[in-house]
Amino acid sequence: STLSSSSAASDVYKRQNFWFINCPPCRMEIPDLNELKVEYADKNVEFLAITFDPKNQVSEFLQKIPFDFEILPNARRIIETYGIQGFPTSVVINKEGKVVNSKMGGSMNIKEELKVFIEEALAQN
Repeated sequence: STLSSSSAASDVYKRQNFWFINCPPCRMEIPDLNELKVEYADKNVEFLAITFDPKNQVSEFLQKIPFDFEILPNARRIIETYGIQGFPTSVVINKEGKVVNSKMGGSMNIKEELKVFIEEALAQN
């Protein structure tokens, strides 16, 4: 995982996960989200995990539970900009920066649900 203060390239599809350390459903999804990132390693998809937690707390958390997304800590402003009301929330954004699909709340089947969203976004290209 990489701790960042800004997001990268704009010529990619983005899969964002809004989460926080003390959110049990968020933590439950992390292994499946890590697998999803591996499956799309050769595609033009960027995986971001956005949290309001401070960087030092996120670093400590990642030592216990690896999260392989690029992680943006201290990102309360981004969370507010997207109008996130609950956690976890997953968002798929197309190359133009438009939200094309989102899902709020934890899921035991998050990997398969998000694969559908990502494939739909990739097919729109």
